Amino acid sequence: MKFLQVLTFYPAYSEALYARHPALAHLPYEKQLNVILRDGFGALHYFGLPMRDLGWDSRIVLANVPQLQAAWMAQNNPARLAAGASIIDVLRLQIESFAPDVLFVSDSVAFQSQFVRTLAVRPRIVSGWRAANIPPDTDWQEFDLILSHLSGCRKKALEHGAREAEFFYPGFPGFVHDAVKDQTADLDLIFCGQWTPEHAARNRMLFRAAMQARSKGWKLEYHLHVNSSGKMSSALESVMHSAKWGLDMFRTLRRGRISFNAEIDLAGGEAGNMRLFETTGVGAFLMTQHHANISRYFEPDREIVTFGSEEEFLEKAAYYIEHDAEREAIAERGMRRCQTEHSLESRAAELDAILRKRL
Repeated sequence: MKFLQVLTFYPAYSEALYARHPALAHLPYEKQLNVILRDGFGALHYFGLPMRDLGWDSRIVLANVPQLQAAWMAQNNPARLAAGASIIDVLRLQIESFAPDVLFVSDSVAFQSQFVRTLAVRPRIVSGWRAANIPPDTDWQEFDLILSHLSGCRKKALEHGAREAEFFYPGFPGFVHDAVKDQTADLDLIFCGQWTPEHAARNRMLFRAAMQARSKGWKLEYHLHVNSSGKMSSALESVMHSAKWGLDMFRTLRRGRISFNAEIDLAGGEAGNMRLFETTGVGAFLMTQHHANISRYFEPDREIVTFGSEEEFLEKAAYYIEHDAEREAIAERGMRRCQTEHSLESRAAELDAILRKRL
């Protein structure tokens, strides 16, 4: 059975990666792909890797990395490359040449039904992932399955034409921990992520934490990818640093005595975003919003610490900054839970079961 996963990366990340490694674009396709995947950007979604150990002929395609896709075309269809081909054209050729039984699209809004209908042969299962805003004109009528940890997204998936929707969430890859485990904590508070209008509650918390850090003398850094439509307070300029990607982001999470998290607004009171697993997986201490379903993933006050308000967050942060032994014990237990129950391999086994019952 053939499994093909289509991933998309933030253009800012891939541009920065190739700028740091100018020779990368001149490597053969497979070598470029391996270098990029080892850098760990979005690694909690690399299901195409452990699926190989579950009996699948499995591949990953990075649909919007121009240098990588050009390398594939140069090796597989140089005439078409010379004539000019869009990322849509290249992806279509990759899918059709591999002829997967299962097509798994991690950005199911960028590549929805309109794209699926252009394939010469439709895979037996077309599936996708979504845990973010779903535009009102989204068409998933060609999708057999949409996966999400958010019940609101699963409900909307059916409304937008998907045949089925099922609960699922990402997993932590062990190679990431091994790559960053020597990083020590030199900051009190750290946050890595996005600043967008879709994270209004989190944005307010980032502001409050920065004000508290200033008054308490805490060492705090924010490494934010700012959405073009997001407006930031000038009061945050002193703690703002460049966005971190891939393994650099995971190392940065370990720099904080406390790494904190808040869900996207549309989560509707449900926990389960990637930051839960990114932070605990590398062995960092996590403080996150308390939601009714948080115990599905981690035990509060034993493996992570939760808060119900901005005031409670600031109060608990002050406590755990000063209590190293308690903080480190919680982080250790959270790491063990993440690397076993929430590993990428365990999640791939669940994905394997979800798919095989539909084949």
